[in-house]
Amino acid sequence: MENNRVRDFLARAMAPRGQIFGATAPPTVAHELTALLRLHVWQAVDASRLYGRDVSVGLLGVLSLLLWAMLDRLDFGPGAEFQQRMLYQNAVMALPILMSAWVLSRLSRPQVEMRQSLLLVLGFLPVFVAGTWLAMRLPLSGTIALIALVGVAAVRYFATGLRSLTGHRRQPAVVAVLFAALAMAFLSTRYHFSPAFWLEPAPDTAQTAKTHRDNEQLVFEQAARVSAEISTLAPRDPTRSNVFFLGFAGFGHQKVFAEEIGLAAKRIADRFGSAQRTLQLVNDKRDPRKFPLATTPSLRHALHSLSQRMNVDEDILFLALSSHGGKDGTLVVSSELGYWRDLEAKHLAAMLRESGIRWRVIVVSACYSGTFIEPLRDEYTIVFTAASADRKSFGCNDRRALTYFGEAFYRDALPQAASLRAAFEKARAAIIERETGEEITPSYPQAHFGKAIEQRLAEIEKRLSPLETAQAN
Repeated sequence: MENNRVRDFLARAMAPRGQIFGATAPPTVAHELTALLRLHVWQAVDASRLYGRDVSVGLLGVLSLLLWAMLDRLDFGPGAEFQQRMLYQNAVMALPILMSAWVLSRLSRPQVEMRQSLLLVLGFLPVFVAGTWLAMRLPLSGTIALIALVGVAAVRYFATGLRSLTGHRRQPAVVAVLFAALAMAFLSTRYHFSPAFWLEPAPDTAQTAKTHRDNEQLVFEQAARVSAEISTLAPRDPTRSNVFFLGFAGFGHQKVFAEEIGLAAKRIADRFGSAQRTLQLVNDKRDPRKFPLATTPSLRHALHSLSQRMNVDEDILFLALSSHGGKDGTLVVSSELGYWRDLEAKHLAAMLRESGIRWRVIVVSACYSGTFIEPLRDEYTIVFTAASADRKSFGCNDRRALTYFGEAFYRDALPQAASLRAAFEKARAAIIERETGEEITPSYPQAHFGKAIEQRLAEIEKRLSPLETAQAN
């Protein structure tokens, strides 16, 4: 008896409404889905095929939900578990969908019914879901190309749909829906909201305890490891001023900072022959044990130990730092092993004074990094920052190998520039041009050039021929 009732309910739901209520029959679910498929290839359809049956609307919503859950599953390991509670937590995503349908309905002329506009929006939703998932995993150029492709497809789809329903394309309605979709994507990124249905189960207690012990031991050993790394550096050449490189990649949850410090080390080695006098402190989620960890205590210890290897009155320290930054003059310091005290500009200045290292070139690649200039300013120091004290810098995400500043300064400008000043000015101009073209608030990289060290660097570069640089490396 119960099975008969279920079958009867489904038959009534799927049947044309005219067979149930005796009215003019709306299309079947199959007819509506077929019509939506035709709209995706930009073929106009009969308006009667876009009625917006309850079952069609519900089916399309469930299809998009299942598609997102399946794609989301690809980001997790084999032991991931489905979290039912996330279904209602992610129900908030229905609001922008309903809003888009309402806008489409209100701006169309003549107005289409809400059920029809909702059918159109849900008909395109699987494409939007798949495109959003893929865009989050592409490099910036690929993301831009994909957004353009999906945008063109959406314009054609909605314009064809409205023409089928009203006889007009109604471009304002189409543009409004696209704007709503972009706003939804922007807010999702801005507030770090990304619907997820899966969760990696916590490892067993014994394994967790062992991991914690291993991590504690690793952190405890950092001072010894920094000392060991410094002991392997080549001895200084007593016949000339030597350049030592120290890199610091503070935020380990994104690879871009580790990549930038790696390139910085190579570029300074190519220019000043510092390859065998290079130390990198790096937090990197891909391999947290490859380099000594980048922490404030590790940096203090590294500066002190390097000062013992250097002639602090003759040699030059090139210190490159890369991480997220704060308006209060701090660099974020964290990794998969834990969160540590952030590096403050005034503390970095104090560490350098304690080390006794006199000649310094310091590059700070981070948002608001201009806050580092004043605490570090003197005649024996050059300071480059990726942004002014009140501006953000850009390119700090996992889809990129380098930040905007890293690309412009280390990758593009430094290899061919006649001096560090020339390299910075070229990089600064390129960054401002790029950010202006992308219509984002320019970061305005800043610099301080101590007269004494700028003259000293010019003398070193003049003396250091390409052959000598190759021999030093």
